[in-house]
Amino acid sequence: MNFFKLLLIGLASLSATANTKSISCETFYQVDWDMPVEIKITADITRNEEGSYTLASRTLSLRMDHGTDYSWYSFTGSSQVSISNDENYRPRKYKGFAKFYIDSEMEGYEDERPAPYGLFGSLDFLIPMKELDNTESGDEFNAVTIMSYIADHWGGSRTLKCIVK
Repeated sequence: MNFFKLLLIGLASLSATANTKSISCETFYQVDWDMPVEIKITADITRNEEGSYTLASRTLSLRMDHGTDYSWYSFTGSSQVSISNDENYRPRKYKGFAKFYIDSEMEGYEDERPAPYGLFGSLDFLIPMKELDNTESGDEFNAVTIMSYIADHWGGSRTLKCIVK
């Protein structure tokens, strides 16, 4: 009897730790004095047995100076290559967050021209692990993007509102 009880507990814990959630995130506010930026990210995220996370089926849309007459840089891309969070990430500010190099191995388009090497710059995607683990379909949580040398000029961070599908 104890063997079956342990087996059921083991199976329940495996299904709880290896679940996949589809998320959709986008910027939801803009500070008046800062550059208008629109970011949209979708992905399937899985919490692995060892506690790490994997992103699959990723899409990214970034538009600088969104909502103005002139957008000086935009990128849209997608990738089916799965990526894992940076397990060596040791933040000072974003403790408890998983960090992903969201644009890693992602081809796309810059200003509607093919960009086979991906985004010109770097965009890190930070997800709060505890909040993500405790969400269900329809729940919302906030994530963060950190942008570096976008189009060789600009960096900054934005908070994204994410919805679990």
